[in-house]
Amino acid sequence: MNDYLTRSRNLPKSFLFILPILVFYEIGIILYGSETQNTADGC
Repeated sequence: MNDYLTRSRNLPKSFLFILPILVFYEIGIILYGSETQNTADGC
């Protein structure tokens, strides 16, 4: 368990793991658009 905690706190490795997922998500939003609105906007 201690080894897991040490590895999971490595910020650069965590960022590199998340980066491709974030890129695909953003590309999907751009290509297909998003019809959802933030309710804090009040519009």
